[in-house]
Amino acid sequence: MLKLTTANSLFLFKVAIAIVLMTFVGLPRALHAKSGPFYADFSAGTGFVSDSTTSDLAVEDKPSLFQHSIGASFGLRLTKNIFAGVTTDFRWINQTSDVKEGIGNRSGSRFNYASLLLGLDVSPIIFKLDIQFVGDYIYKKRTVYGEEVKYTAHNGVRLSALYKIWGRMHGGVWFETMLFSKEEIGEAPARELDPKRELETIGLMISYVL
Repeated sequence: MLKLTTANSLFLFKVAIAIVLMTFVGLPRALHAKSGPFYADFSAGTGFVSDSTTSDLAVEDKPSLFQHSIGASFGLRLTKNIFAGVTTDFRWINQTSDVKEGIGNRSGSRFNYASLLLGLDVSPIIFKLDIQFVGDYIYKKRTVYGEEVKYTAHNGVRLSALYKIWGRMHGGVWFETMLFSKEEIGEAPARELDPKRELETIGLMISYVL
Protein backbone atom coordinates (compact mmCIF):
# COMPACT_ATOMS: atom_id res chain seq x y z
CA MET A 1 0.00 0.00 0.00
CA LEU A 2 1.05 3.61 -0.61
CA LYS A 3 1.27 5.28 2.82
CA LEU A 4 0.71 9.03 3.07
CA THR A 5 2.78 10.06 6.07
CA THR A 6 3.15 13.61 7.37
CA ALA A 7 6.35 13.95 5.33
CA ASN A 8 4.59 12.70 2.21
CA SER A 9 1.69 15.10 2.78
CA LEU A 10 4.17 18.00 2.98
CA PHE A 11 5.76 16.79 -0.25
CA LEU A 12 2.34 16.70 -1.96
CA PHE A 13 1.68 20.25 -0.76
CA LYS A 14 4.98 21.39 -2.30
CA VAL A 15 4.08 19.64 -5.56
CA ALA A 16 0.69 21.41 -5.50
CA ILE A 17 2.40 24.79 -5.11
CA ALA A 18 4.74 23.89 -7.97
CA ILE A 19 1.76 23.07 -10.22
CA VAL A 20 0.17 26.45 -9.49
CA LEU A 21 3.44 28.27 -10.22
CA MET A 22 3.95 26.26 -13.42
CA THR A 23 0.48 27.23 -14.56
CA PHE A 24 1.13 30.96 -14.20
CA VAL A 25 4.67 30.80 -15.60
CA GLY A 26 3.49 28.75 -18.58
CA LEU A 27 0.47 30.91 -19.37
CA PRO A 28 2.12 33.09 -22.08
CA ARG A 29 3.52 30.02 -23.84
CA ALA A 30 0.19 28.19 -23.54
CA LEU A 31 -1.68 31.02 -25.23
CA HIS A 32 0.57 30.65 -28.27
CA ALA A 33 0.68 26.84 -28.39
CA LYS A 34 -0.02 25.49 -31.87
CA SER A 35 -2.06 22.59 -30.46
CA GLY A 36 -4.35 25.00 -28.62
CA PRO A 37 -3.77 26.58 -25.21
CA PHE A 38 -6.26 24.51 -23.24
CA TYR A 39 -6.77 20.92 -22.14
CA ALA A 40 -10.17 19.52 -21.13
CA ASP A 41 -11.78 16.12 -20.71
CA PHE A 42 -14.94 14.52 -19.36
CA SER A 43 -14.50 11.16 -17.65
CA ALA A 44 -16.35 8.30 -16.01
CA GLY A 45 -14.81 5.42 -14.12
CA THR A 46 -15.44 2.46 -11.87
CA GLY A 47 -13.18 0.46 -9.61
CA PHE A 48 -12.73 -1.90 -6.67
CA VAL A 49 -12.13 -0.28 -3.27
CA SER A 50 -9.85 -1.60 -0.53
CA ASP A 51 -10.71 -0.23 2.94
CA SER A 52 -7.97 -0.31 5.59
CA THR A 53 -10.55 -0.62 8.38
CA THR A 54 -11.49 -4.10 7.13
CA SER A 55 -7.95 -5.50 6.96
CA ASP A 56 -8.37 -7.46 10.20
CA LEU A 57 -11.73 -8.99 9.26
CA ALA A 58 -12.13 -12.56 8.06
CA VAL A 59 -12.40 -12.87 4.29
CA GLU A 60 -16.05 -13.84 4.46
CA ASP A 61 -16.85 -10.75 6.57
CA LYS A 62 -15.10 -8.14 4.43
CA PRO A 63 -17.60 -5.90 2.59
CA SER A 64 -17.27 -5.64 -1.19
CA LEU A 65 -16.93 -1.98 -2.15
CA PHE A 66 -16.97 -0.40 -5.60
CA GLN A 67 -16.44 3.25 -6.46
CA HIS A 68 -18.02 4.94 -9.49
CA SER A 69 -17.05 8.43 -10.60
CA ILE A 70 -17.98 11.08 -13.12
CA GLY A 71 -16.07 14.30 -13.59
CA ALA A 72 -14.08 16.70 -15.72
CA SER A 73 -10.59 18.17 -15.97
CA PHE A 74 -9.61 21.62 -17.22
CA GLY A 75 -6.12 23.00 -17.71
CA LEU A 76 -3.55 24.96 -19.66
CA ARG A 77 -0.97 23.38 -21.94
CA LEU A 78 2.34 24.60 -20.56
CA THR A 79 4.30 22.92 -23.35
CA LYS A 80 3.39 20.68 -26.28
CA ASN A 81 3.15 17.68 -23.93
CA ILE A 82 2.66 19.04 -20.40
CA PHE A 83 -0.54 20.55 -18.98
CA ALA A 84 -1.71 21.66 -15.54
CA GLY A 85 -5.05 22.68 -14.07
CA VAL A 86 -7.87 21.33 -11.92
CA THR A 87 -10.11 18.25 -11.75
CA THR A 88 -13.59 18.01 -10.29
CA ASP A 89 -15.61 14.83 -9.84
CA PHE A 90 -18.34 13.14 -7.85
CA ARG A 91 -17.99 9.61 -6.44
CA TRP A 92 -20.46 6.95 -5.38
CA ILE A 93 -19.09 4.21 -3.12
CA ASN A 94 -21.42 1.21 -3.16
CA GLN A 95 -21.33 -1.84 -0.92
CA THR A 96 -22.44 -4.80 -3.01
CA SER A 97 -22.14 -7.44 -0.27
CA ASP A 98 -24.65 -8.10 2.51
CA VAL A 99 -24.60 -5.70 5.46
CA LYS A 100 -23.46 -7.52 8.58
CA GLU A 101 -24.07 -6.58 12.21
CA GLY A 102 -21.06 -4.92 13.81
CA ILE A 103 -19.56 -4.01 10.44
CA GLY A 104 -22.25 -1.76 9.01
CA ASN A 105 -23.07 -0.36 5.60
CA ARG A 106 -20.15 1.55 4.08
CA SER A 107 -21.99 2.89 1.03
CA GLY A 108 -21.50 6.62 0.65
CA SER A 109 -20.30 9.44 -1.55
CA ARG A 110 -17.48 11.95 -2.08
CA PHE A 111 -17.51 15.26 -3.93
CA ASN A 112 -14.02 16.27 -4.96
CA TYR A 113 -14.93 19.75 -6.08
CA ALA A 114 -11.37 20.83 -6.95
CA SER A 115 -8.07 18.95 -7.03
CA LEU A 116 -4.81 20.03 -8.62
CA LEU A 117 -3.99 18.39 -11.95
CA LEU A 118 -0.69 17.69 -13.69
CA GLY A 119 -0.72 15.84 -17.00
CA LEU A 120 1.53 14.47 -19.72
CA ASP A 121 0.13 14.12 -23.25
CA VAL A 122 2.26 11.83 -25.40
CA SER A 123 -0.42 10.89 -27.91
CA PRO A 124 -1.91 8.34 -28.13
CA ILE A 125 -1.34 8.05 -24.34
CA ILE A 126 -2.24 10.61 -21.66
CA PHE A 127 -1.01 10.39 -18.07
CA LYS A 128 -2.74 12.38 -15.30
CA LEU A 129 -1.91 13.03 -11.65
CA ASP A 130 -4.59 14.52 -9.37
CA ILE A 131 -3.59 15.81 -5.92
CA GLN A 132 -6.63 15.88 -3.64
CA PHE A 133 -7.22 17.82 -0.44
CA VAL A 134 -11.04 18.03 -0.39
CA GLY A 135 -13.99 15.66 -0.57
CA ASP A 136 -15.45 14.23 2.65
CA TYR A 137 -16.45 10.56 2.60
CA ILE A 138 -20.09 10.68 3.77
CA TYR A 139 -22.02 7.54 4.62
CA LYS A 140 -25.33 7.08 2.83
CA LYS A 141 -26.99 5.61 5.93
CA ARG A 142 -27.29 7.56 9.16
CA THR A 143 -26.98 6.13 12.67
CA VAL A 144 -30.02 4.83 14.55
CA TYR A 145 -30.20 8.32 16.10
CA GLY A 146 -30.35 9.99 12.69
CA GLU A 147 -26.78 11.31 12.83
CA GLU A 148 -24.64 11.75 9.73
CA VAL A 149 -21.32 9.90 9.64
CA LYS A 150 -18.43 11.28 7.61
CA TYR A 151 -14.66 11.08 7.33
CA THR A 152 -12.67 14.29 6.88
CA ALA A 153 -9.16 15.83 7.06
CA HIS A 154 -8.07 14.04 3.93
CA ASN A 155 -5.33 14.01 1.34
CA GLY A 156 -4.42 11.69 -1.47
CA VAL A 157 -3.53 11.17 -5.10
CA ARG A 158 -5.04 9.62 -8.20
CA LEU A 159 -2.99 8.36 -11.12
CA SER A 160 -4.58 7.55 -14.46
CA ALA A 161 -3.29 6.39 -17.83
CA LEU A 162 -5.52 6.80 -20.91
CA TYR A 163 -5.06 5.40 -24.39
CA LYS A 164 -6.70 6.86 -27.48
CA ILE A 165 -9.32 4.40 -28.71
CA TRP A 166 -11.13 6.27 -31.46
CA GLY A 167 -11.42 9.95 -32.30
CA ARG A 168 -11.46 11.84 -29.00
CA MET A 169 -12.43 8.80 -26.93
CA HIS A 170 -9.79 7.42 -24.56
CA GLY A 171 -9.88 4.42 -22.25
CA GLY A 172 -7.55 3.31 -19.51
CA VAL A 173 -6.87 2.51 -15.87
CA TRP A 174 -6.69 4.52 -12.66
CA PHE A 175 -5.32 4.08 -9.14
CA GLU A 176 -6.18 6.22 -6.15
CA THR A 177 -5.22 6.29 -2.50
CA MET A 178 -6.92 8.55 0.07
CA LEU A 179 -6.21 9.03 3.77
CA PHE A 180 -8.85 10.31 6.20
CA SER A 181 -7.63 11.57 9.58
CA LYS A 182 -10.91 12.35 11.35
CA GLU A 183 -14.33 10.80 11.93
CA GLU A 184 -17.36 13.03 12.55
CA ILE A 185 -20.69 11.73 13.82
CA GLY A 186 -23.53 14.22 14.06
CA GLU A 187 -22.70 17.32 16.09
CA ALA A 188 -20.13 15.57 18.28
CA PRO A 189 -16.51 16.79 18.15
CA ALA A 190 -14.41 15.18 15.42
CA ARG A 191 -12.45 12.13 16.52
CA GLU A 192 -8.83 11.71 15.46
CA LEU A 193 -8.22 8.38 13.75
CA ASP A 194 -5.12 6.38 14.67
CA PRO A 195 -4.32 4.72 12.40
CA LYS A 196 -5.83 6.88 9.67
CA ARG A 197 -8.48 5.38 7.41
CA GLU A 198 -7.17 4.58 3.96
CA LEU A 199 -9.22 3.89 0.84
CA GLU A 200 -7.44 2.50 -2.21
CA THR A 201 -9.19 2.15 -5.56
CA ILE A 202 -8.06 0.54 -8.80
CA GLY A 203 -10.29 0.46 -11.83
CA LEU A 204 -11.14 1.38 -15.41
CA MET A 205 -11.88 4.78 -16.91
CA ILE A 206 -13.20 6.23 -20.15
CA SER A 207 -12.66 9.86 -21.19
CA TYR A 208 -13.71 12.24 -23.94
CA VAL A 209 -10.76 14.56 -24.52
CA LEU A 210 -11.42 17.93 -26.14
